Amino acid sequence: CEDICPKKIKIPALAVELLRAKAVEAGYPLAEGQQGFLDEVNKTGRSVPEKDTPLLAGLGTEEFLVENPRGRVGFFTGCLIDYRMQSTGKALIDVLNINNIDVIVPKEQWCCASPAFRTGDLNTAHAAVRRVTELFEAAGEKYNFDTVVVACAGCGKTLREDHAPFIEEERGTPPNFKVYDMAEYMIDVIGKENIVPPKGKIDLKVTYHEPCHLGRGQHVYEQPVELLKMIPGVEYIEDPYKNRCCGAGGGVRAGQRELSQKIANTKKEYIEATGADMVTTECPFCTIQINDMMKGTEMKVRYIPDLLAESYRKGKE
Repeated sequence: CEDICPKKIKIPALAVELLRAKAVEAGYPLAEGQQGFLDEVNKTGRSVPEKDTPLLAGLGTEEFLVENPRGRVGFFTGCLIDYRMQSTGKALIDVLNINNIDVIVPKEQWCCASPAFRTGDLNTAHAAVRRVTELFEAAGEKYNFDTVVVACAGCGKTLREDHAPFIEEERGTPPNFKVYDMAEYMIDVIGKENIVPPKGKIDLKVTYHEPCHLGRGQHVYEQPVELLKMIPGVEYIEDPYKNRCCGAGGGVRAGQRELSQKIANTKKEYIEATGADMVTTECPFCTIQINDMMKGTEMKVRYIPDLLAESYRKGKE
């Protein structure tokens, strides 16, 4: 709606999400499936229950340091990288270390509360904002960093568009760290010309699904594709519908599963029409949704940090 609005009114925030917040305040229940996420956040600090050993519990240290670093960042894992996609979190750390970036991963982290913001539970949302800001400002002071990198499109959007304005309004100053998506940080901050070239060949036709919360949400459009094109052997295939929603976000997969599946089926047709062997993305929710929709097909689904890390590993063999 915002993209095509002639007045560029922020309709999702100023209309849809505001109405949801009013509904919650008035006592209307959330859609079936959505309340569980918020209950988990309030109980554990994560929006999903623990299964395997979480990333933060298994790392063993907060500091991943290199010789002669060109920069230092904090890594905000988000719930799904910590609890469901631990290998992707490790891949991000490896990729940044290879590119001479110190990575600090605070052991104590909390949900960004995107599910709470999107569904209108502002009490849960604002409590999480205060906690996340406190945790990462304290870590930044302890370890001397003022940049935070995320690997989750929803987390990045929430930290930028929801956390920063709320904290600034509440205390007069925004959080004292800047937030970047991993691909954005590599291309825009490290600089494409300074990125250590991945040398391991990955001979695949690869397309890209642009998460709504990364492209429209944060205006990060080309950086992920630029990273993909740097991998030897990759034949990048442009999907003209790459920015069409997969049906996972905005509380749709959790609260309106039938609608979510219809959107996913259309997205599946777009991806398969590219003729690619693999679809990549930069969002945990999108990754889970696309993996589900591609079951029974030959299509591979990968996170961009995983693919980059694989190329770096192959280049050393």
